[in-house]
Amino acid sequence: MINKRFSYMICLFISLIVLIVFLLLFNYNKNEKNIKGKIVVWADESSYEYLNSIAQGFMISNSKCQINVEKINKDEYVSKVKEALELGKLPNILKLDNKKRDQLIKETEGGISLKDNKDFIDKYSNNFTSRMEQEVTIDNKVVGIPFTTSPIVLYLRQDILATYGYTYENINTWEDLITMGKDVYAKSEGKIKILNGIGKDYEYLVSLLIMQAMEETTDEDLIKKMVNEKLERLKNENILNLDTNGGFLARISSIEGMSEIEALSVECKWTSNNAPSKSYGGNRFYTAEGENLLILNKESNSENLLVEKYIAALTTNTKNMQLYINDSNLFLSYLSAYKNKDIERQANHFEDKSPLVVMSNIMQKAPNLKDYEKYQSIKDQFVK
Repeated sequence: MINKRFSYMICLFISLIVLIVFLLLFNYNKNEKNIKGKIVVWADESSYEYLNSIAQGFMISNSKCQINVEKINKDEYVSKVKEALELGKLPNILKLDNKKRDQLIKETEGGISLKDNKDFIDKYSNNFTSRMEQEVTIDNKVVGIPFTTSPIVLYLRQDILATYGYTYENINTWEDLITMGKDVYAKSEGKIKILNGIGKDYEYLVSLLIMQAMEETTDEDLIKKMVNEKLERLKNENILNLDTNGGFLARISSIEGMSEIEALSVECKWTSNNAPSKSYGGNRFYTAEGENLLILNKESNSENLLVEKYIAALTTNTKNMQLYINDSNLFLSYLSAYKNKDIERQANHFEDKSPLVVMSNIMQKAPNLKDYEKYQSIKDQFVK
């Protein structure tokens, strides 16, 4: 009798568990199928293809949804938002760098409301580094979703360096680079100032020097003094090339540098390396700021749900990410994008390490900045 009653209770318990699981799955699938609504995403030229391709794939799987990805000139973003604000036609998602974001917040005088994305970041925390989260956090509010990042790489032209008796393995610190640069300048009879200081490379150089100075002090005036002194030394000792037609064998850059080197029409061999450290054994992992997705608060629950699902597709669809990073000038922020052997592909004009592997490693190991807002403020004073 006892055994029968016990067996009955076990069967009843199992039946309840099965019923609960069924109901949960039914409600989950019901909610998934009920995703509907219309949202608007603003992208610039560099991100339109990726954001739109994910949107098209999402709509195929969710026929009641409409995601319009509109291409907006990056320089017109702020004026377009102000215009849309007046017309009451703001998009749901914007892609901006922090400088444009801060300008937008200031010039609209609180007219736009940015969603706090802490729950989303916490949910997908394994896909972002804490360094990336710094860039989307203001006063403990997560005002955006990381979209791209910029691991700082030292690119060296190995084929010509070899003719002067050097390899990338000789360069670990700034002193190594300066010593090599002075020697190359002398042997080339002044034709080669080894480190490029033109365009975006100069901006990456400044970012690197600021971050390295911030490792030593929190005093803003002292940080600026240290950066200025290093820049002056690089100029005075004929290391930094500031001539658009000048020769150089090294670049401090990121994904842009890789793309530009791959597109060169001359035969050459480059290597991808970590940034030079201040001293032997010092940190060589740094990443400059990227761009982020800003989500505007909306009253519609259906729009908010669709935005969340679309953002999840952007940040977790590994297959699409890998197709994109192999044909793009942007380095996506999502760690899952680089957990595949496809990034080990041999890039044109590169030997030894894959630049994408090097950047992925830097992205994962770059430490947090002690004060991100101070870094931004100082950089704005050097790079207008």
